[in-house]
Amino acid sequence: MHSHIAGVDSRARGRALGYALKLHQRAWALSHGVNAITWTFDPLVARNAHFNLHKLGGRPEAYYTNYYGSMGDELNGADETDRLLIRWQLDSAHVQRACDAAPGSRKIASTALPPPVLIVGERGEPVLTSVVSESVLVSVPSDIEGIRQRDEPLAREWRIAVRDVLGASSAKALLWKALTGVLRRTS
Repeated sequence: MHSHIAGVDSRARGRALGYALKLHQRAWALSHGVNAITWTFDPLVARNAHFNLHKLGGRPEAYYTNYYGSMGDELNGADETDRLLIRWQLDSAHVQRACDAAPGSRKIASTALPPPVLIVGERGEPVLTSVVSESVLVSVPSDIEGIRQRDEPLAREWRIAVRDVLGASSAKALLWKALTGVLRRTS
């Protein structure tokens, strides 16, 4: 099954409605013999990356460059619409654990985090590191939508940097290793 659009109005964010929606979607799909759901999201939106990869246990399948073309809407602005395709394997052990976890219990110990390959610089710009590791951390700004409104060139720098890190590899295994389950939220 592919979930094309699911979201929560900005006025209702922070109330776990998106999580409830996805749990309902999972239960419905499983009850109808569907064991996987796919969808895309913008890997620059930190809260969505955290939600999709960490809270739900989705796994990236592919990176698509400018998937929807120019949208020019409130969320995307003039930015290109790169997307990660997520596969949510509903009957897998890691998804079951993610969906059964108590709220607030999904914290990742900082000692468990791999080294960063992309970090936020002093002026908020993306900075590539020279890390060579099987697993790496990809940092993204905490508020890319705000950056898009305030500083389009900086938003473009972030799009290109994340594209270079995640989109450069066509190998699904390397893409997964690059993401390590979360795109870290940074300030």
